[in-house]
Amino acid sequence: RRVLFRSKQREAVLSELRMEGYVPLDDEVISHTDRKFGEISGDEPRKEDSLVVPLSTTTKGLLSSNSKDISSQDLLQLLDKNRQNMTHYGNQILHGKKSTKPSLYDGKSPCEYCGYKSVCCFQCKPGEKEYRMLEKMTKKELGEALYEQSNLDTGSETGN
Repeated sequence: RRVLFRSKQREAVLSELRMEGYVPLDDEVISHTDRKFGEISGDEPRKEDSLVVPLSTTTKGLLSSNSKDISSQDLLQLLDKNRQNMTHYGNQILHGKKSTKPSLYDGKSPCEYCGYKSVCCFQCKPGEKEYRMLEKMTKKELGEALYEQSNLDTGSETGN
Protein backbone atom coordinates (compact mmCIF):
# COMPACT_ATOMS: atom_id res chain seq x y z
CA ARG A 1 0.00 0.00 0.00
CA ARG A 2 2.86 2.37 0.86
CA VAL A 3 4.62 1.48 -2.41
CA LEU A 4 1.46 2.34 -4.39
CA PHE A 5 1.20 5.71 -2.59
CA ARG A 6 4.85 6.53 -3.35
CA SER A 7 4.37 5.47 -6.94
CA LYS A 8 1.37 7.82 -7.28
CA GLN A 9 3.35 10.61 -5.61
CA ARG A 10 6.23 10.06 -8.00
CA GLU A 11 3.88 10.14 -11.01
CA ALA A 12 2.31 13.39 -9.76
CA VAL A 13 5.73 15.05 -9.35
CA LEU A 14 6.93 13.84 -12.77
CA SER A 15 3.71 15.02 -14.39
CA GLU A 16 4.15 18.48 -12.86
CA LEU A 17 7.78 18.69 -14.04
CA ARG A 18 7.20 17.14 -17.48
CA MET A 19 9.09 18.79 -20.32
CA GLU A 20 6.99 20.75 -22.80
CA GLY A 21 9.38 21.30 -25.71
CA TYR A 22 10.50 19.08 -28.54
CA VAL A 23 12.56 15.94 -27.95
CA PRO A 24 15.28 14.88 -30.43
CA LEU A 25 14.51 11.55 -32.09
CA ASP A 26 17.57 9.87 -30.67
CA ASP A 27 17.20 6.65 -28.68
CA GLU A 28 20.14 7.55 -26.45
CA VAL A 29 18.72 10.99 -25.57
CA ILE A 30 15.26 9.55 -24.92
CA SER A 31 16.57 6.69 -22.78
CA HIS A 32 18.70 9.06 -20.68
CA THR A 33 15.77 11.45 -20.25
CA ASP A 34 13.11 8.86 -19.40
CA ARG A 35 14.59 5.50 -18.48
CA LYS A 36 11.23 3.73 -18.42
CA PHE A 37 9.82 4.98 -21.73
CA GLY A 38 10.05 2.34 -24.41
CA GLU A 39 11.01 -0.47 -22.03
CA ILE A 40 10.10 -3.85 -23.43
CA SER A 41 7.55 -5.61 -21.25
CA GLY A 42 6.32 -8.72 -22.94
CA ASP A 43 6.21 -9.52 -26.64
CA GLU A 44 3.39 -7.19 -27.64
CA PRO A 45 3.83 -3.45 -28.29
CA ARG A 46 1.62 -1.29 -26.09
CA LYS A 47 0.30 2.23 -25.85
CA GLU A 48 2.51 4.26 -23.54
CA ASP A 49 2.77 7.86 -22.33
CA SER A 50 6.03 9.18 -20.96
CA LEU A 51 5.78 10.91 -17.60
CA VAL A 52 8.96 12.90 -18.29
CA VAL A 53 8.98 13.95 -21.96
CA PRO A 54 6.14 14.79 -24.37
CA LEU A 55 6.21 11.43 -26.14
CA SER A 56 3.63 8.70 -26.41
CA THR A 57 3.21 5.56 -28.48
CA THR A 58 0.28 3.94 -30.21
CA THR A 59 -0.91 0.40 -29.50
CA LYS A 60 1.39 -0.66 -32.36
CA GLY A 61 4.40 0.76 -30.51
CA LEU A 62 4.92 3.68 -32.92
CA LEU A 63 5.24 7.30 -31.79
CA SER A 64 1.81 8.90 -31.74
CA SER A 65 0.98 12.02 -33.76
CA ASN A 66 0.76 14.16 -30.62
CA SER A 67 4.34 13.32 -29.58
CA LYS A 68 6.64 16.32 -29.66
CA ASP A 69 9.58 14.71 -31.40
CA ILE A 70 11.98 16.41 -33.81
CA SER A 71 14.58 14.94 -36.14
CA SER A 72 18.24 15.75 -35.53
CA GLN A 73 18.37 17.59 -38.87
CA ASP A 74 15.33 19.74 -38.02
CA LEU A 75 16.71 20.45 -34.55
CA LEU A 76 20.03 21.63 -36.04
CA GLN A 77 18.13 23.85 -38.51
CA LEU A 78 16.04 25.28 -35.68
CA LEU A 79 19.14 26.01 -33.59
CA ASP A 80 20.81 27.62 -36.61
CA LYS A 81 17.75 29.82 -37.23
CA ASN A 82 17.75 30.89 -33.58
CA ARG A 83 21.46 31.72 -33.79
CA GLN A 84 20.83 33.82 -36.93
CA ASN A 85 17.98 35.66 -35.18
CA MET A 86 20.09 36.38 -32.10
CA THR A 87 22.91 37.77 -34.25
CA HIS A 88 20.54 39.86 -36.39
CA TYR A 89 18.57 41.35 -33.50
CA GLY A 90 21.66 41.77 -31.35
CA ASN A 91 23.28 43.83 -34.12
CA GLN A 92 20.11 45.91 -34.46
CA ILE A 93 20.10 46.63 -30.73
CA LEU A 94 23.80 47.58 -30.82
CA HIS A 95 23.10 50.04 -33.63
CA GLY A 96 20.03 51.51 -31.90
CA LYS A 97 17.64 50.27 -34.60
CA LYS A 98 15.49 47.88 -32.60
CA SER A 99 12.22 49.04 -31.12
CA THR A 100 10.71 47.34 -28.11
CA LYS A 101 8.11 44.86 -29.34
CA PRO A 102 8.15 41.62 -27.33
CA SER A 103 6.24 38.53 -28.33
CA LEU A 104 2.98 37.24 -26.95
CA TYR A 105 2.49 33.48 -27.09
CA ASP A 106 -0.39 31.57 -25.62
CA GLY A 107 -1.39 34.65 -23.62
CA LYS A 108 2.07 34.96 -22.02
CA SER A 109 4.80 37.52 -22.54
CA PRO A 110 8.50 37.21 -21.70
CA CYS A 111 8.09 40.59 -19.97
CA GLU A 112 6.63 38.67 -17.01
CA TYR A 113 10.06 37.30 -16.06
CA CYS A 114 12.46 39.67 -17.88
CA GLY A 115 15.32 41.07 -15.82
CA TYR A 116 15.44 44.22 -17.96
CA LYS A 117 11.90 45.50 -17.30
CA SER A 118 13.17 48.59 -15.49
CA VAL A 119 15.47 49.55 -18.38
CA CYS A 120 13.11 48.67 -21.22
CA CYS A 121 9.99 50.37 -19.82
CA PHE A 122 7.91 48.60 -22.47
CA GLN A 123 4.72 48.94 -20.44
CA CYS A 124 5.69 52.43 -19.22
CA LYS A 125 5.67 54.07 -22.64
CA PRO A 126 2.22 55.34 -23.73
CA GLY A 127 0.85 53.66 -26.84
CA GLU A 128 3.72 51.21 -27.07
CA LYS A 129 2.05 48.13 -25.63
CA GLU A 130 2.07 46.35 -28.96
CA TYR A 131 3.15 42.72 -29.04
CA ARG A 132 4.32 40.46 -31.83
CA MET A 133 1.74 37.68 -31.86
CA LEU A 134 3.22 34.18 -32.13
CA GLU A 135 1.01 31.32 -33.22
CA LYS A 136 1.32 27.69 -32.20
CA MET A 137 2.73 25.45 -34.91
CA THR A 138 2.18 21.76 -35.47
CA LYS A 139 5.16 19.49 -36.07
CA LYS A 140 4.29 19.47 -39.76
CA GLU A 141 4.13 23.28 -39.95
CA LEU A 142 7.44 23.58 -38.09
CA GLY A 143 9.10 21.12 -40.49
CA GLU A 144 7.70 22.98 -43.52
CA ALA A 145 8.87 26.36 -42.16
CA LEU A 146 12.37 24.98 -41.51
CA TYR A 147 12.44 23.44 -45.00
CA GLU A 148 11.36 26.73 -46.62
CA GLN A 149 13.96 28.67 -44.60
CA SER A 150 16.64 26.17 -45.56
CA ASN A 151 15.76 26.61 -49.24
CA LEU A 152 15.81 30.42 -48.89
CA ASP A 153 19.20 30.28 -47.18
CA THR A 154 20.71 28.06 -49.89
CA GLY A 155 18.99 29.81 -52.79
CA SER A 156 17.02 26.70 -53.79
CA GLU A 157 13.53 26.90 -55.18
CA THR A 158 10.62 25.01 -53.66
CA GLY A 159 7.90 23.11 -55.44
CA ASN A 160 9.95 21.59 -58.28
